[in-house]
Amino acid sequence: MPPKKHKDKDSVRTIETPSAFGSHSSMLVDIDEIAKNHNVPSDKVICQDERGYYVTYKNRVDNGLADPCRYACPLCRFSNLNIVFASWDIVKK
Repeated sequence: MPPKKHKDKDSVRTIETPSAFGSHSSMLVDIDEIAKNHNVPSDKVICQDERGYYVTYKNRVDNGLADPCRYACPLCRFSNLNIVFASWDIVKK
């Protein structure tokens, strides 16, 4: 039996955000630039992490807890974006 190959450290995706599961103010997207003329509810914000864009509640930003909107499955993240955006341009970025 051949020896197991280990993953190269350089091939592993690294997280470029303050934490792995929380939403932070440094991750907020400029709504006037990215979401101009879209229906973003007043109690929500758009964030961007290593997996793309997602919509979350303002009170979940910098609260020290994991954000379920961030670690949700890709389909759930996409569904939330689809509700907010009439145009799919943001999803393609």
